[in-house]
Amino acid sequence: MVVSCKVCKRLMFIVLTIINMALLAMPAKADSVNLSPLEITLGEPVTLILKGKNIENDFTKFDKSKIRQHFEIYDVDGDSDYMRLVLYPRIAGDAKFPAIHIGGLQFDGAVVKVNPNPDVTINWQRPKDHAYINQLQSWKALVKTSDPGLGARLLLHSHANDKVTHIFKETALDANQKWFGNQRVFQMLVGGGEPGKLKVRTPIVEVRNTGNGRPWLFFDNTLWLQLKPTPSFLPVAMPIGKVSVQVQKLSFWQIQNQMIDWKMILKGENVNPNTLPDPTAQFAYNRAIEWLMPDMQKEQRWTDTGLVSERVIKQPLRFLALGLVRLPNMRVTYFDPLTGKLVDQYVQGQWIFSVPKVVYWLINILFYALIGFALLVLVWIFIDAWYKLRLVVAIKRAESTDEVWQALLSWTASQFGQGAQNLSFGQWESKMSAHYGSYESLHELTKALDRDRFSPLSADTQTLALVWAKQVPVFKWQRVYHRFTIVKLKLFS
Repeated sequence: MVVSCKVCKRLMFIVLTIINMALLAMPAKADSVNLSPLEITLGEPVTLILKGKNIENDFTKFDKSKIRQHFEIYDVDGDSDYMRLVLYPRIAGDAKFPAIHIGGLQFDGAVVKVNPNPDVTINWQRPKDHAYINQLQSWKALVKTSDPGLGARLLLHSHANDKVTHIFKETALDANQKWFGNQRVFQMLVGGGEPGKLKVRTPIVEVRNTGNGRPWLFFDNTLWLQLKPTPSFLPVAMPIGKVSVQVQKLSFWQIQNQMIDWKMILKGENVNPNTLPDPTAQFAYNRAIEWLMPDMQKEQRWTDTGLVSERVIKQPLRFLALGLVRLPNMRVTYFDPLTGKLVDQYVQGQWIFSVPKVVYWLINILFYALIGFALLVLVWIFIDAWYKLRLVVAIKRAESTDEVWQALLSWTASQFGQGAQNLSFGQWESKMSAHYGSYESLHELTKALDRDRFSPLSADTQTLALVWAKQVPVFKWQRVYHRFTIVKLKLFS
């Protein structure tokens, strides 16, 4: 009997041990799996709550891509026994949440009805799914709201890949901002620095919700970007994308040993600003030019085509030598991702004439004096043309020969001073011939005036006066000299 009891106890112990081991091996059941709400407006979230012992362990084994087919996993919170997932559907319609049957996760799935948002419409313009490394592409969102006052901004995804380059600004484009009614344009530049397949999360558009105060969030699909390596002979810092250069044109005349700033601007379109080249590195030693430390600044502005990055360079220098000096040639090279080829831009060096300071100022004085003289001549030409027009009109309106003569004398006084009003017919003819040339019409006109001065105006005299008046040139160099003589007499009289 004693032996039997011992055997029974041992058998009982073995059975209990087996039962305990079986219980430990059984999966933990979730206390609850809840997905709510099952009807929302696009831009609103649904929440998945998982409760159960070691539930986090089971969820890590589940293929999340099944959820991401219709939902964006925006936030994950909790611990090993409790998990809370905030999910956003990407498009309106029926969004299917998959069934989960792993360990303690036993959920048959659900369908969330997503109604269109009447206040917000978003048109996504995605980048291409292939690019070169370090090439930046634009991911654009065109946001149209029912009320222009609804605030909107662009956000980086909370699960953004840290291997992806993201360049963006929260607000809508400032430079060349386009508004089509209530439409705003947002952009994010994305790219990567290593060849291969790169997972790029969508940018997020946040729009202020006028209802419950919680903002609406909108998502595009995840982008799988295939990055191709650039040719092996390219330097690491080679710009990928279009680059242009603008070089300030200096004055041809420069003062020897005077410090000047030579300005250059390198502009890149959707180019990583850190890869914009430095052309001053190409400036070799030149005993005719002294180079000093350049000042460099980076500037960026957004346009409807993307990001424009600029490197603004102020290069201080002095011209040490006298005479002709040539600035160095410049070459800017970039890799064009559209053609897969290198593009070179050449800027020819400008010729400069370096002179002492005194010579420089004498040249400037002479230059501006010539400009002043040219302007003065133009003014005189205009005045002479005006007086000639008045002479023609006065001759046409004259009713006697004497009025024709007085009109001619008045015009002569405007050209040669008031002393010309006392000229006789012969003196007037000689003066006009000397200054404007001897015309047949002039001689005939003088004879007609002398013959018919106190007679009624004949058509022949009037015609001769008009013919000669129209033949008088508006500008002759002799007249310029004569005008300076008149000005000199007035100044020293």
